[in-house]
Amino acid sequence: MTLQEMIAEVIPCIPSSALRGYFDKHFPEWTVMQTATIVQENCGQEEIILLLSKLATVAEEEADRILLLSATDEIRQFGYVDEKTNRLYRSRFEGKAFPLYPFLEKCYLPVLFRIGDVISFRNYYSEVTFACIEALPWLDDETDFTGECYYCHDLSCMDPQAAYIDGSAHLHVSLCEADSAEESQLTERQRTNLAVLRKLIAHIPV
Repeated sequence: MTLQEMIAEVIPCIPSSALRGYFDKHFPEWTVMQTATIVQENCGQEEIILLLSKLATVAEEEADRILLLSATDEIRQFGYVDEKTNRLYRSRFEGKAFPLYPFLEKCYLPVLFRIGDVISFRNYYSEVTFACIEALPWLDDETDFTGECYYCHDLSCMDPQAAYIDGSAHLHVSLCEADSAEESQLTERQRTNLAVLRKLIAHIPV
């Protein structure tokens, strides 16, 4: 199996159908560690163990293979990546690793939506949630490893103007999770909130 075949196996794990559709036409050129990052962020534990084990077989660098196998063992044992794998990762950079932990690689995912767009995603309880995008990720900032996310506002908030000011309804939605949504899917309250939020984002008096 090649890395490209592994990437093809990982793409269906991405929750966003919009992003999967994009990759159907524009195949990503991820490294082994970027592919592992996608796996870690979007798969369940058993799937992570399986895919990281398979990634280890296609990794060309011995250090990557050792790291992936260590992570696989720790996830199988503890359910998460533990200190041994973290030490292996940092030792490759003489203690100056950035980011500080493995599987947080920047994957340079495409930004498919724009400011003011409505997106949908599934929240922690697997409920479909609608949000309005206020800001896009800074993909050109090489030092920004805070996550490839849209900065959004929940359209179900009670008071959109107050929530916009105090940030109480703001969300960070991963590019891997964000999907397109039609305004016809929104409730009357959500449509009203959307109109208010779009004005606030554009600095138009409400």
